[in-house]
Formats: sequence, structure tokens, C-alpha cells
Amino acid sequence: MTQSGAIDSTDEAGVIADPPHGLPDLPEGLHLRPVRSEGGAAVLVLTVDPTHHTGFDLSLCRALTQGLAKAAEMHGTDAHGALVLAAAAGAALRGWPLPMPEAGQAVALGDALAALTETLADFPIPVVFLATGLVAGPAAALAVACDGRVAPQTARLAFPEAGLGLCPAGGATQRLPRLIGVEQAARLMVGARPVGAVEALALGLLDRVVDTAPMPAALSLARSQAAAPPPRGPDRA
Repeated sequence: MTQSGAIDSTDEAGVIADPPHGLPDLPEGLHLRPVRSEGGAAVLVLTVDPTHHTGFDLSLCRALTQGLAKAAEMHGTDAHGALVLAAAAGAALRGWPLPMPEAGQAVALGDALAALTETLADFPIPVVFLATGLVAGPAAALAVACDGRVAPQTARLAFPEAGLGLCPAGGATQRLPRLIGVEQAARLMVGARPVGAVEALALGLLDRVVDTAPMPAALSLARSQAAAPPPRGPDRA
């Protein structure tokens, strides 16, 4: 198992099981699957295909909210377990839809994103975010609302809102400073430039960076957090 804060080259198998009979329906582009594991805690994987949406729009927020509700149902009342949230293979969660929505739609999107990140932060089991490609804006807000973050070396993370004349949404202005400190958080949010995975690891924005397929590392971290859940609520980073 990889130590936290290290670059991981593990090739541990992480096989997603065939969907069981009666798996609840989800919005188009979302898939929720349990992962086979020989012993240890159960891990659910919620993947989203962002090509079904024009950027991180209101429909994507609503779809993810539904997906998380179904994941909570599948988990049930078991005190152990974890969830991995990831984009579909070869894809990345997109940033704000461009052109930006008009005022009324922008407010609705901001409210939906805030509710979505609160759901993640208060989720009954630990959530690990698998960052691929460029994770920017609302997708980055999702990442910092999760309990852990894993990425391949090619991933980048950004909070570009200042460059668009906006303020980072979804609670990022509170969660990012708690995660990496006020000075570094201000640098990322004001500078609005993407940071590579290795730099993000050094900052504490990522927990693990891999030089192979990242899903096995995300599953490994999820199982570790299921066995020893990180602090929640006010004690959470």
C-alpha cells in the first residue's frame, strides 16, 4: 500500500464488478458500481461521463446529486465503506460552462454546486476524488470537499474564477485554505493558474500521485479511509 504523500507506481488490481441485479437507475452518463475485494471494506465507484454535459452545468450538478443519493442507498447503514468519485475513463470533469450562464441561471448553478459539495462533505462514508485531466473551477471545488484526492502525474488542478471576474464557488474559499493553508490557497485562487499533480501533492492538495493507471491507487486510499475514517465536521481539514 502506498504511503500518503508519495508518488505511487502500484499496479494493484482494482476490478469493478458487474452491476448486481436491481442496481438503481441513474441519469445518463453516470455509473455506480461496487468493487470486488478480497476482505476489507466495500468500495463503491461513481463515475460520470462529462461529454453528456456542456461544462459543469446545472444538469451535471443534479445528476451527481442523484448519484450520491443512490450511493448512500447502496451503502445502507453499514458503518464501514468508502466511495470513489471519478470521471469516465479517458475523460475529465469540465469547468464552468462557457459562455457563462445569465444571472438567474448562474445563481441556480452556484446554489446547486454549494449543495452538492455539502453533500460530499457530509457523506456517510469517506469519499475519494480521482482527478484526471484538468480539474478546474466547480470540479476542483468537488475535489476539496472530498476526504481524499488521487491523481495521475498528468493531472492539473485550478481555481480559475478570478481570471473570469468571479469568486470560487462551492465552498472552495473555505475548504482550500483549511487543506493547504491560507497563503497557498490565496496564491492558487488569485493567480488562477493550473498546478501540476506533483506540485499539488507537495502542497497537500493531493494525497497520492501515480505514474500508472490511477484507479487502483484511488481504491487503495478509499479502503484505507474506510478502515480508519478521517475526521468529519469541524475537525476536518
